[in-house]
Amino acid sequence: MMAVIDVARLKKYLSLNYNVILSGAHGVGKTESLKQVFEGENLRWKYFSASTLDPWVDFVGTPKAISRPGKSDVLGLVRPQYIEDDEIDAIFFDEFNRAPDKVINAVMELIQFKSINGHKLKNLRVIWAAINPSDEEETYAVNHLDPAQLDRFHVKIAVPFEVDDEYFKAKYPETGEHFIKWWRDIPMDIRKEISPRRLDYAADAWKNDCRLEDFLPSNCNVKKLRAELRDGDFVSSFANITDENEAKKFLKSINNTTKLVKLFKEGNVKAADFLNTYKSCFPKDLLSSNGVDGGVSVDKLSDFLGDQGMLQPSNKSTGMDLQTVFNQLANSTLDINLVNSKIDMTPYHLITALQNDMRAFDRMYPAVIGEVASITANYLVGASAKNLQALLWQQGAADVRSPTPMFHIIKGLNALNRFGAGTVNKINKRLYSLKVVSSMHFL
Repeated sequence: MMAVIDVARLKKYLSLNYNVILSGAHGVGKTESLKQVFEGENLRWKYFSASTLDPWVDFVGTPKAISRPGKSDVLGLVRPQYIEDDEIDAIFFDEFNRAPDKVINAVMELIQFKSINGHKLKNLRVIWAAINPSDEEETYAVNHLDPAQLDRFHVKIAVPFEVDDEYFKAKYPETGEHFIKWWRDIPMDIRKEISPRRLDYAADAWKNDCRLEDFLPSNCNVKKLRAELRDGDFVSSFANITDENEAKKFLKSINNTTKLVKLFKEGNVKAADFLNTYKSCFPKDLLSSNGVDGGVSVDKLSDFLGDQGMLQPSNKSTGMDLQTVFNQLANSTLDINLVNSKIDMTPYHLITALQNDMRAFDRMYPAVIGEVASITANYLVGASAKNLQALLWQQGAADVRSPTPMFHIIKGLNALNRFGAGTVNKINKRLYSLKVVSSMHFL
C-alpha cells in the first residue's frame, strides 16, 4: 500500500460503522487504502467512480410502466440488483468531488441514512469516499463540497503527500530506498509532479529495464536518480560478501576498489562496513592514497557529542573518547537545554558520516549503544509535546523545523535497528499524534 495511512485506524472506524472521507493529492494511495481495508475484512462492497455516476441508473432506479389488471398503468422503478436485494455492506465513492452536483445531492440521503428515497438498505454499514483537495490555485478540476455534504461523513482524514517507506522498501528491496531518498531531495515544486504512485511506476520500470525518462518529468534530474540506482546495484554486488576469499576476488578489479573507496568517501554506510571488515584485502597503496587507511574514525563523533553539550561543560576540554561519551549519556537523563546548545555541524556535513561513526562504535561497545537507545526511546514516548519539539527542532532558527543534533543521533540509532519494530511504531505514532513530526514514518 502506497499511502501513509494508519490502516488499523481505518479498520477501527469500519468496526464502528463510521462513514469516512479521505482528502489528498492524486497518487498518494487513498483508493488503494480503502480497497485494502474492505477486502481485508471480506466485505461485500461496491465501487463507484463518482464522475461517471448516474443517480437514476446507479441508485434510484429507472422508470418503468407497471400494468395493473383492470386499472390504469402506473409508473414504477426498476432498481439496481444490489439495492433491491440489499446485498451490499459498503459503498466506496472514488473522486467524490468530481461528481456532478445532481449526483452529490442525490446520494446525501444514502450517506446519512443508508436509504434511497426512503428504501432502507439494512445491510449497508458504511459509505466511504476519496477526494482531491480544492485550493485557491485550482490545481484540481473538482466541485466544492458544502458543509452539509461533508458533515454526512463521521471521519475526515487528510492524507499527506508522502511516500510510504515500508511499502517501497518491501516491494523494491534493492532500489526502494534510493527512489525514496531521490524523491525527498527534489525541490517541492517539482516533487508535486511526481506522486507516490508515479514513483511506484518508475521503480517498477527500473526493475523491468525500462527507460526512466518515459515515466518521470524531464525537469526532475533523472540522471542523478540513475546514478544513485547504479551505485545501489554496485553496493548489492559486495554487501553480501561473507568471507575474505570472496572479498579478495571482488577486489581484484581496480574498478571495484575505486568505486568502493568513492562510495566510502561519500559517506555510504555499507561501503564503510565492507572497508572496515576487509581492509586487509585492499591494496594498501590505494587506501593510503585516498586517506582511508585507518578505516572509519570515531573521533569526530566524540567531538560532536561534546560540542552539543551532552557532556558536562567541564568535561568538554578533557578530550573524552567515544566510549566515555556514550557511557555518560547512558547513565544520565537527557538535558534538552544542553542537547540544543549551538554546535558546529561541519564535521558531519554528510549525516551518513555520523551514522558511520555510530555504527563503528556499536560494533565495539554494543551494550552502551543499547542503553543509550533505551533511554532515548523512553524519553520519546514519555515526554511532553513541548519538550519533544525542543528535543528535535532548533529553536529561534530561520527555519523552525531545522533539525537538532539529537534529531540526527536518534535517526542514527534507528539506522542501527536499536529501537525494535514495536518501539519504532510507538515512537512514530506518538510524535505524529502530538504534531511534533509531519509524517507517520519519522523513523
